[in-house]
Amino acid sequence: MININKNNKLAFSLFETIVVMGIVAIFVTVCANVFTKKRNRIVEKFPHGRFECYYSGGTLKQQYFIENMPKALETVSVCKFKPIKNAAYYIVNIVGGGGAGSNATNGYGGSAGEYGSFFITSIEKELEIIPGKGAPVGGTAEASVVKSIESTGEKTIASVNGGVYGFNKANISGDSISDCNVTNAKYICTRHPVCRTYTSYVQISYCNEDDMTGTNPAAYITENYNYSNIKNKLVQNNNILTYEETSNKKFKISMTINTNMTVNADMSEFTPYLKTLGVEDGIVTVSPGDGGAKGQPGNNGGAVIIW
Repeated sequence: MININKNNKLAFSLFETIVVMGIVAIFVTVCANVFTKKRNRIVEKFPHGRFECYYSGGTLKQQYFIENMPKALETVSVCKFKPIKNAAYYIVNIVGGGGAGSNATNGYGGSAGEYGSFFITSIEKELEIIPGKGAPVGGTAEASVVKSIESTGEKTIASVNGGVYGFNKANISGDSISDCNVTNAKYICTRHPVCRTYTSYVQISYCNEDDMTGTNPAAYITENYNYSNIKNKLVQNNNILTYEETSNKKFKISMTINTNMTVNADMSEFTPYLKTLGVEDGIVTVSPGDGGAKGQPGNNGGAVIIW
């Protein structure tokens, strides 16, 4: 006779089995889409590189660098940039042609071309890049322009101006002067003599006669002197120009030339930018946009597009 102990369980009860099967069914239902979905999705990679456009030896060059690997260097009449597939953005960097240095006895170097950086989210059409040429001595520097070639015509998307001709007395303007002072006055009155510079003239306020009581308002007068009329009477000594009113020598003024006007070439902001990108050859070697030293032409402009 077999003795069965009902407290000794050898298997799941029917209720327990149903619960386990229910849990498994829920798990399979939830994971069905995961198990059947293809797992071969490719993660999209954004490309990186740069495009250079510059003059070398008088000829226009263009070159692509894809993931820092250089492609063929091309000689072209106009630089043309084709949009890069899947590029997340573009940064267009351009610099105008440099101004020439003055060949006057007391002449200064020309200023660098204007530098500009333009952030563009997308480029749909081919771009045409025209770097401005540097100014010959006595000439004018050209602007640099980037155009989009649309079906309806050309559309300018970026442009910067060329540099300015080196300073000399023949082309003096208020932009050339950083400071102006009355260094000597013949008469004394209750107000101090004042010198101010404007674009086309210098303004002098001074005492026309002695008046220490301040009772004669006509004793203090203001006059404007056009640069074109006084430039031949200016005496230049390094960075200082002096002018003396010859009519009874009523006053003498000194004007300080802007300190950024040097005999040497003015370096463009574009060159240090290229060096921060790690550019060591190609466009950086021609120093695009730099101003010319005294009596020398300015450097041609250039462009770099990165993505």
